[in-house]
Amino acid sequence: PITGDGPAPPAVTIQDTIYSLTGDAEQKDRAVNFIGSNLAIERDNELIGWLGQNGIESRHISQYKTFDEFREMGKSTLNIVTSPLALYAAKQMKLRKGIDYGYFPVSYSFDEIERDAAGVCEKLGIPAPDFSKEKQKAEGKILETLKSLAGRPVSIDYAATYRPFGLARLLLEYGFRVDTIFSSECLPVEREDMNWILKNHRGVKVLQPEHFSMPGQFAGSKQHLCIGFEAAYFTGSPHVVPLAADGGHYGYAGIISMMEKMRRECGHEYDLEQLVKDSGLVV
Repeated sequence: PITGDGPAPPAVTIQDTIYSLTGDAEQKDRAVNFIGSNLAIERDNELIGWLGQNGIESRHISQYKTFDEFREMGKSTLNIVTSPLALYAAKQMKLRKGIDYGYFPVSYSFDEIERDAAGVCEKLGIPAPDFSKEKQKAEGKILETLKSLAGRPVSIDYAATYRPFGLARLLLEYGFRVDTIFSSECLPVEREDMNWILKNHRGVKVLQPEHFSMPGQFAGSKQHLCIGFEAAYFTGSPHVVPLAADGGHYGYAGIISMMEKMRRECGHEYDLEQLVKDSGLVV
């Protein structure tokens, strides 16, 4: 824990060590690596589909069964960095292996999703996509979920998503009742969203989970829909979206998946003590 705030925290150096083992190749494949997430981006993702239509393969470490197979990631043309943990590794891969990279993190902003998709395509030299249908579908799922929750308070934690403020802003803009954001820090990419929330929704609580006063503050808040295990632990609510580090969410497909999970978990209760144990959460 004492190295977590240093210039090279373990989570960052692990990513660098892993991807330093990929192969070297002067001749690159028409392929991209998605790096930074433990789970592969869901295959129905609109960007993966668009890349495939343009003859570009999408790769993720989870798809490989052997070390030799994994090394083919060193032949890819571009690293798409989906979380800040892999940004250093991507920079090192560019120096060592000549693989370009772009920081296109998970986002819950429609504008950012469109901008990042265009940025990926620009780097690859392919046409920018038109995701207007996907955007419309995502908006429809958001409104369905808003109706389903019927004013139920929502709590979000930073272990569930690298963009808790961005997700909270999306929900607030559509009329959800966001009650609490549990976050130990605000990443630079999130500052605009945090400031927007503080300015426009002052009733939203922003709390640090590590603070000594936190345990027991919210116990008994049974109606909260919690996005993340830590939010569930602090509120005591059995209604939990069991998500960690954004799962396989990305783009409009990620928003749609999030909305589906939120609706489903509204009507489901977990044994909270067992859920915390199964998640491996340290409390």
